[in-house]
Amino acid sequence: MTKINFEDDVFSDVDDTSLKALADKCKQLEFAEQEVAELEDTLKEKKEAARKLSEEDIPLFLAEKVCLVLH
Repeated sequence: MTKINFEDDVFSDVDDTSLKALADKCKQLEFAEQEVAELEDTLKEKKEAARKLSEEDIPLFLAEKVCLVLH
C-alpha cells in the first residue's frame, strides 16, 4: 500500500510568486467585501428615503391639499 504524504504534495509547488498571488487575491477579496458593505449602507439609506416619501411626505402633502380644498 502506498502512503500519501499530503504535506509534501501541497507545499512542493508553493513559491514566492504563488504567495504573492494569494496575497493579492486576499486584498481583492477584502476590497470587494468593503465595497459590498458600503453599497449595502447606501441601499439602506435609499430605501429609507423612499419609504419616508411614500409613507410620510406624500400622504401629508395630499392631506394638506385636501384640507385646503375643503375649507
